[in-house]
Amino acid sequence: MIPSKSEVKQFVEWLTLLILLACPLMMLFCMRGMHGGKKGHAHHHSNGDEKQTLTAKGEVSQQQWETLQTQMAALTEENRHLRQEVESMKVSQSTPNKMRSPFKKDVS
Repeated sequence: MIPSKSEVKQFVEWLTLLILLACPLMMLFCMRGMHGGKKGHAHHHSNGDEKQTLTAKGEVSQQQWETLQTQMAALTEENRHLRQEVESMKVSQSTPNKMRSPFKKDVS
């Protein structure tokens, strides 16, 4: 039996719809596979010897929050110190030195 034009048209429409839906559905299954299908479970991130547990919502405990604030303050201070060091190196390089390095060739 040969299908009618309307049956062929309907088949092509369904086939097109299935092909269009295949990409997002495959993406959903792949993403679920990558994460192991675990929703709401705690994720463990190690920071040196100390482990911090974050929930799926990204919540942290008060102790973890205080630890992060302390680490941030230390990093900010270290950043300030390094910026001062870089600035002093720039100033010393822009100031001509009387004593030349024996490793640099004098180009005149």
